[in-house]
Amino acid sequence: GYSAAPLTDNETDVRKISKMRYNKGNWSSDETPAPHWIEMSFDESVRLAAVYIFWGFDRNRFAPSRHVELQTPDDKGDWRTVSTLEPGNDYDRAAFAFAPIETKRVRIFQPAQQGPSNRPFVMWVREVKAFGTSDAAPAR
Repeated sequence: GYSAAPLTDNETDVRKISKMRYNKGNWSSDETPAPHWIEMSFDESVRLAAVYIFWGFDRNRFAPSRHVELQTPDDKGDWRTVSTLEPGNDYDRAAFAFAPIETKRVRIFQPAQQGPSNRPFVMWVREVKAFGTSDAAPAR
């Protein structure tokens, strides 16, 4: 019952999300022991400077993954990791740190069984924001 719509709906306020049906304010992967990811594509190449991930929110707590990687394709089309996060418990969001990169695609990759400590087989996110170097607004 989840869709990708919450990932880019620009709604991060957990007071509003907590009043929504659980699958309207958050996106969730299938609950399987496999890797999970969110892939973003841009219409043209962008100079990406920052990516924020806002963790899923349910029952008055956040659901951060224990390990996620920001990846871009290399010149062969294989994914390469440009930044890694191990966010810890009950944080609202996390920001990947990396030198600006030129890309048309990026993904947030969660290795197998690295979801929230109480549900390691799921990836649960309420918003992703990507920012370019010369943009005041998120890259689209």
